[in-house]
Amino acid sequence: MNKNYKKGVAFLPIIVVIALIIAGIFLFTKSDMPNEEEGRILEVALSQQNNSGQEGTVTITEETDETTKVLVTLSGGKEGVSQPMHIHEGNCEAPGAVYIALNDIVNGTSETILQQYFDSVVSKENSTSTLIINVHKSKEEISNYTACGAIELPIITSGDDVLEGSAVHDVEDPGKESDEIVKDEGVLQEEVQEVAVEYGDAGFSPKRIEITKGTTVTFTNKSARDMWVATDPHPAHTGYPNSSREKCGGSEVSSMFDQCGQGSSFSFTFKELGTWSYHNHLRSGDKGTIVVK
Repeated sequence: MNKNYKKGVAFLPIIVVIALIIAGIFLFTKSDMPNEEEGRILEVALSQQNNSGQEGTVTITEETDETTKVLVTLSGGKEGVSQPMHIHEGNCEAPGAVYIALNDIVNGTSETILQQYFDSVVSKENSTSTLIINVHKSKEEISNYTACGAIELPIITSGDDVLEGSAVHDVEDPGKESDEIVKDEGVLQEEVQEVAVEYGDAGFSPKRIEITKGTTVTFTNKSARDMWVATDPHPAHTGYPNSSREKCGGSEVSSMFDQCGQGSSFSFTFKELGTWSYHNHLRSGDKGTIVVK
């Protein structure tokens, strides 16, 4: 038999062992590598509001670069009742403007696929406002909140990493130079805008102003009369969203265009687009108009 053939056969087991070792190293290393398709996940705990007995969890998942899934489970609701749900600005004690509308909760569950990238769902660009997820009792009782939770870090990847801090991060490969901060809270801010309106013996001046969304208007009493600024109509004060004279003294007062009592000055930040007429509740013939563009 050929001597070279015999030597080849003798070395064959060694070659097989080496090949198995290399394959094992490759598979082990690959299993430790992050999956680029794995997206980020954020969970928000919903706590009951107004003694509703409703609690649950919101899971926000990065599906693709351009889509985000919002999955909600909620206990304590009535069977068959649709409960509207939104992502709001503000906080659970004083919800602000609606930022994103989500699908209604029915029989304890809701799923919404948003055509928005993950970062734009968990934080609002050019704003430092906190975002919350708010559940309403029903379409008929939209002003009654039953559950609420604040959107906060950390954000968890679908692997084992936990990303902490005040920034939203991308998942990076090990050893890759870090360039991961996408958005840092407090970096991008809207320029603070303020407008003054005086209330004198002849009423409000100027009587009509045009402002941009996010502008704060300060009303100052320069007259000999008392002033109570409130959205029309008189006396219900329900013209501006989420406003009502009946809510004065409650937890939602900061989001209402209503001074809720007489005073020498009143400031309010307009976050809703539209034309909003208002009056002095103590002298309802004195009126003004604010146009938010």
